Amino acid sequence: MPINAYDTGRLERVIEGIVASNAEPVQFLARTFFSTVSRSDTEEIFFDVVDGKPRITPFVSPLVEGKVVANRGYETKSFKPAYLKEKRVVRPQQGLKRRPGEAFLGGMSPESRIQAAVADNLADMLKMLNRRFEVMATEVLLTGKQVVAGEGYATQVVDFQRDATHTVALTGTSRWGQAGISPLADLRSWAITVRGNSGLSPRTVIMEDSAFEEFLKDPEVKALFDVRRGTSISLSLDPIVADEKSVFRGNIGSFDIWTYNDVYVDDDGVDQTLLPTGTVLLVARTGLEGVRHHGAILDEAAGIRPLEYFVKSWSENDPPVRYMLLQSSALVVPYRANASFCATVL
Repeated sequence: MPINAYDTGRLERVIEGIVASNAEPVQFLARTFFSTVSRSDTEEIFFDVVDGKPRITPFVSPLVEGKVVANRGYETKSFKPAYLKEKRVVRPQQGLKRRPGEAFLGGMSPESRIQAAVADNLADMLKMLNRRFEVMATEVLLTGKQVVAGEGYATQVVDFQRDATHTVALTGTSRWGQAGISPLADLRSWAITVRGNSGLSPRTVIMEDSAFEEFLKDPEVKALFDVRRGTSISLSLDPIVADEKSVFRGNIGSFDIWTYNDVYVDDDGVDQTLLPTGTVLLVARTGLEGVRHHGAILDEAAGIRPLEYFVKSWSENDPPVRYMLLQSSALVVPYRANASFCATVL
């Protein structure tokens, strides 16, 4: 029967085609800083929080025994993440209605329209899931924490123990744009803080658009445009657009300057921007050791396996409808949380 064309195997093949067609939303922060994917075959996700402060070998006399130095400390934590689940309904009536872009009098068969509706749903479900991963990555970089909440799930905060000094909000006369304030001096100072607490140098600077506009107004920054040739300074008025949301603006000394922001609709249906107004992020790109962990999918149809996501479909006879269900169990983890810094500058 035609209905069998939409079983789980069919859906997985459709998913592969959608991913290959580059239908994914922008995931600048997730793919840049949390590109490693780890899978666990348990409900719980285990991760280590490492003490990354730089240490030195102790001085001792050559005539005495070497000094015993404690191993670098770390703490193993576990977390049972809330499930990510989304359900869609495909109704037979959709096979009788003209689809967007279809010839006015209709040129598709009812079965073809149902197949197209299944593919559309899958594409949208994957977009929403990947956008959720981007929101998770953003929250970790902003706060050093991950808040997990959902229907039937008590709110929990996963604290990655980023040093409290790595989250600052400038106020009053200390904000960018105020008299006597140097954005470049702030960047250098924050980089020193990151190096002191992690031993890593943050080269990647990501600014929300309004923060970058204020950055450009600074007299010291403006002057750099006139002297960038033959120096280590290459800020450009003609930026390199990496994609429709993230833009590489150039570099100043050791800093690679980017602007980025994206929008999403939160669980309450309210439009949100990923980066709040005036946000500046400094990140040691490789030193962060960001990982996206996935736990087991608690579904026999998935084999109780650790998958990035699992999609299945089934039909009901009365009334006749087809359901589609996407499931994922994920947590975004920065193994060296002190390799990141967040400042609100406006």
